[in-house]
Amino acid sequence: MNPKNENVETKLTAEEQMRKISRRSFLWAGAAITAVISAREWLIHQPLSDGIPKPLRKALQFNQKVAQKIFSSHRLSKEYPAEQA
Repeated sequence: MNPKNENVETKLTAEEQMRKISRRSFLWAGAAITAVISAREWLIHQPLSDGIPKPLRKALQFNQKVAQKIFSSHRLSKEYPAEQA
């Protein structure tokens, strides 16, 4: 018995491979579309905070805190008089 032939997988034809890949891609696309629609519906039905859905408001406030810590007025570049330009 040849050891190379023990674990040989059956080779798929090019057409079978394309069909398998196409089916898998179609299923992934369907799952992605379902996830997006579900997330949209969930977001639409959230309570509002200042006219914006609460999850979006929380994300906006988080981004604001991060920006305030990163962009401090104490770290501005030095300004020079126009005569030195």
